[in-house]
Amino acid sequence: MINKSKNSIIPPPVWAGFVLGVALTYQFLHLLEHLFIFYQHWWLGISRLGAHGLLFFLDFEWSHFAFNSMYFLTLVVIFWAAGFYRRDTFIKHKIIFFFVIFCTLLQGYHAIEHTVRIFQHIQTSCEPCTGILLSYFDFDDIYLHTFFNTTAFILPTIIFFSAGFLKSFLRSMRLNI
Repeated sequence: MINKSKNSIIPPPVWAGFVLGVALTYQFLHLLEHLFIFYQHWWLGISRLGAHGLLFFLDFEWSHFAFNSMYFLTLVVIFWAAGFYRRDTFIKHKIIFFFVIFCTLLQGYHAIEHTVRIFQHIQTSCEPCTGILLSYFDFDDIYLHTFFNTTAFILPTIIFFSAGFLKSFLRSMRLNI
């Protein structure tokens, strides 16, 4: 939403700042796990099947499917509640609007990728499964998911600090919501 007198974005609803702050915390922890898997694979030379991160007991298709689907839905709800679907937001804040659209589409594709992997897992018990891109291209999915998770953390973090979510988050902390 736009504050026309100041030509700036009106802070999102209090709950949206709180929810995005919590979602970013979880996404940061998820990213750290993927960075550790990347480190195990790239630096230590552990195979893809052997690199499971710090929380190895959570490195399976169902946990990735659930987390990425919930994170995508959370981003959609928060960005909708903050008014990022409005034309005036696009006109006055094109870079933030681009970040919102790109981030949401990328995380949406990431959720679709894990949905396909769940169907593959159900059919063949693969762990990890190939998904969409790896069915057509021959490269290591660790690099792909490191890109997905890094982008899905950095862009919403930029939005959190530049679009008023931080103020809403701080207001929610004062209200003990």
